[in-house]
Amino acid sequence: MGRSAGAIAAGATSVGTFAGFNGAGVYATAIGAGPTGFNGARAHGNYSIAIGGGDGAGETAGSWAPGVLSIAIGSASIATGVRTVAVGPFAGTNAGAGNHRNSSFGSEAGRFVTGAGNIAAGLAAGHTVDGDLNSALGNTAGQLVTGNNNTAGGVLAGVTVSGDSNAAYGDNAGRDVNGSGNVAIGLRAGRNINASYTVAVGTAARATAHNAVAIGRGASATNPRAVALGYGSVATMADTVSVGSNALRRRIVNVAAGIKPTDAVNLAQAQALLSAGTASLPSTGGADSAKRLIDGIRQELSDLRALVQRQQALLARQQDEIAELKGRKAAAAHAAPDTN
Repeated sequence: MGRSAGAIAAGATSVGTFAGFNGAGVYATAIGAGPTGFNGARAHGNYSIAIGGGDGAGETAGSWAPGVLSIAIGSASIATGVRTVAVGPFAGTNAGAGNHRNSSFGSEAGRFVTGAGNIAAGLAAGHTVDGDLNSALGNTAGQLVTGNNNTAGGVLAGVTVSGDSNAAYGDNAGRDVNGSGNVAIGLRAGRNINASYTVAVGTAARATAHNAVAIGRGASATNPRAVALGYGSVATMADTVSVGSNALRRRIVNVAAGIKPTDAVNLAQAQALLSAGTASLPSTGGADSAKRLIDGIRQELSDLRALVQRQQALLARQQDEIAELKGRKAAAAHAAPDTN
């Protein structure tokens, strides 16, 4: 319907000047006019839908749906692969023909995509992606991604990512990441990471080593398996948990009494163990172990005290013997005849 509209396949529909130019797929629908053949909407794939024409100036061509069961809505939108969806001006453009089941919603979303099953929603979201099953939600989210199963939600979230199964939620979260299995939640969280399986939760939180965790605004964990908990906390040694920093100290409260040998001991237990005399101790495995340790130290101190006492007694006898020898010498000198 319309001048130079072309719908020659079975069940195909073309509406608008030059809509359906150069043929249409079976049961395809093309709606949108253009001044030339390539500026009208074109639905070349079977069962495809193309809605939106172009004015022929610059890049503003009409929508194009060459993929089977594909949908392209918006000027210059392209749905290339099978079951691909592109909604928005320039959405889905420059994608390869072998890329199937990709979906892009938003102006320039899902451009330059190589892979399948990718989803992009937002202005220029999911731009320049090489991989499968990546998701980007938010303006400019999920750009420059190489890998699979990466998820980005937020403005500029998950940009420049190389790896698999990374998740970034929050504006500017999870940017410049080289690794897999990383999680970043919060404004600017988890940025500039060259590690895998890290967790950063909170504004500007960063966990920069494998399996490290940082929770809290500005928290930082910089060694493998380190954990930083709370605002400004810093964990710089592997396999440690930090609740503060050199400049910010915190107490850990409401700590239950330790039971097992590897449990922490609370202050009440420590005071009981260190008090003088035979203070009663909790009848638990951890306390018993600590009691045995204290008892051993006390026994060693007792043995050392006895040794010192013996040495002191020996020294006293030696001093007595020296005094006796001096007395004998003086008496002998006094009894000697005068030879003058």
